[in-house]
Amino acid sequence: NPFLSSVSFSWCTVALPRSDRESGCPCRMTEEATNGDASLPNAKTMSLIAREAFEIDEYLRISDILHTRLATFDRRQWREPYKALLLLEHLLTHGPRSVALEFQKDRDVIRQMATFQHIDERGFNWGLTVKGKSERVLKLLERGPFLEEERERARKVAREIKGFGSFNLS
Repeated sequence: NPFLSSVSFSWCTVALPRSDRESGCPCRMTEEATNGDASLPNAKTMSLIAREAFEIDEYLRISDILHTRLATFDRRQWREPYKALLLLEHLLTHGPRSVALEFQKDRDVIRQMATFQHIDERGFNWGLTVKGKSERVLKLLERGPFLEEERERARKVAREIKGFGSFNLS
């Protein structure tokens, strides 16, 4: 639906001053991380978005974009929703706890994504990849021990990375 695709774009374009739109605002980063091109969102961008999601206004903007992207899923237009699913997984494990409750309403479309089938021209099975990610996100959305374990694992990895960055060999 072209209208739905333009809704999230207009949020940044209309609601924010020009300087915010051009300086890597979280909604712009979210739009770019979940666009329809073949590249996957990078970890640094997803981490910046997750950090900004702790601010209520940014959280609402980011969530709105992800809800819109997920709602556009169909067999022909799957990249944006898949990339939204990748970012949603990152937010579930690195962002505010409220993300798990916020995205309960998207469970049906995420279940639908798990049935997606597509093998690209190089023979890569995107259907299997989307299915695996969909199943993982659905399990995280259950808000049970798995979500807590994954959040704790993410915190430990982040601490190890920060500690490694300050490691001194002298």
